[in-house]
Amino acid sequence: MTRIIIAAAGEGKRWNNFRNIPKHLITIENETLLHRIYKQFRHFSDDIVIISSDERYAIEGATLEPPMIGDWLDFGKIYSSSHLWSDERTIIVFGDVYFTDEAVKKIMSNQDPYKFFMRKGPSKYTGKGHKEIFALAFDGSMNEKIKQHINELVAAKQRGAGAWRLYLHMQGFKQQSSYYVDYFKNGGYIEINDWTDDFDYPEDLLKWEKMRLKLGAK
Repeated sequence: MTRIIIAAAGEGKRWNNFRNIPKHLITIENETLLHRIYKQFRHFSDDIVIISSDERYAIEGATLEPPMIGDWLDFGKIYSSSHLWSDERTIIVFGDVYFTDEAVKKIMSNQDPYKFFMRKGPSKYTGKGHKEIFALAFDGSMNEKIKQHINELVAAKQRGAGAWRLYLHMQGFKQQSSYYVDYFKNGGYIEINDWTDDFDYPEDLLKWEKMRLKLGAK
């Protein structure tokens, strides 16, 4: 069975307690973001784990697990759940992301040994002006390889967005060097470019809400 891991253990410093609530618990379309993610992926798997030490994140039907603690830079959002990765297949989704149902189906239908699910650049839907990675799926055969990549990145003190740095490393790019390099030529990803987006900052949510009002949900 595929194990779904919802990564929601970040400190949320960039969110700065906007609207007096953690970003994973914001209300969006009449339900909390975390509950929405759980319900969407629950259609495909009974094995769902939420990575957080916050009891407010507990959802009936899901397992609430604290993250492992270690000095993994920004790679901790992925690596801190490595003790829970399945021997069969694991999908890590980030708990501050609004997923469309179509995006979830795309993630769950893929059976490649590993894939990153991302937007490669700006979004005409949400107004976000840059690329984003929303999820990572991989078979159990990739568990140790992914750990090795992360350990090499940590040893090299590679900073920046952890999921993006991991993607680059797994595609053979040791570091981000130039905007003119085609970082997508080797595959390893599936693009999602719709209303799916993450909310790192309050401005991300405000822009998303504004665009929904302007363009309407499609």
